[in-house]
Amino acid sequence: MPMIRKPFAKRRSDVTIALVILVAVLAVFLYAPGPFSELRRHLGFGEEDDAAVDLDAPIGGPFRLVDQQGRTVTDRDFRGRYMLVVFGYSYCPDVCPLSLLNITHALEIFRRDDPARAAMIQPVFISIDPERDTPETLARFTSHFDPSLVALTGPLSAIHRVALQYGVEFEKREDESVNGYLMDHTAFIFLMGPEGQYLIHMPSDAQPGYIRLQFDRFVCRPTSRQQKLPEGCPELDEKARRSVTR
Repeated sequence: MPMIRKPFAKRRSDVTIALVILVAVLAVFLYAPGPFSELRRHLGFGEEDDAAVDLDAPIGGPFRLVDQQGRTVTDRDFRGRYMLVVFGYSYCPDVCPLSLLNITHALEIFRRDDPARAAMIQPVFISIDPERDTPETLARFTSHFDPSLVALTGPLSAIHRVALQYGVEFEKREDESVNGYLMDHTAFIFLMGPEGQYLIHMPSDAQPGYIRLQFDRFVCRPTSRQQKLPEGCPELDEKARRSVTR
């Protein structure tokens, strides 16, 4: 039987190889650290989150505020747990409730999958509108979300101080149609480690599955026996680390 020649086979193969190389080059450009980072930022490719939060400055710090029950709360009250911090206000028409709903669903999923580690996560909502967000107002607002959610308010000077520590900016914008004014503000979800250290920040509209994935990456379970530690676990002290790995 005579051999049938396929004159375009080699050409198709060359095109396939070229496409693979192009995809690899694009992947390096879009995701690799190093000299491409500044070029990506200049051209506006990705890294929007990092551009909005100054990662060269330390994120997080001490605070002393009041929760929705009227109790004084400090950052040290959350030591040993992973704070999931959101800044916002109860009169927020969209972004803030969406973030809290997604966090609520993410925690529900994580509790079902890994209740021990889920118990180590503490969602915290810090109001940037203390003029309207009294403890009573926040108690009504938080009743729509995860029952473990702690909402904090306090003097405007104290709110400014803690917002600055997280790189969060906010300002009042007059709007007669919405209770007199709205609050423009930086909107991120911050995951902080058990010693108050910054671990990661997520966009305000991060979906429950993505948030839950970050829990899996960073939240440790010091009393369990795991073959591989989550990424956040090196932050544990040596005693806790030995209890995980032995």
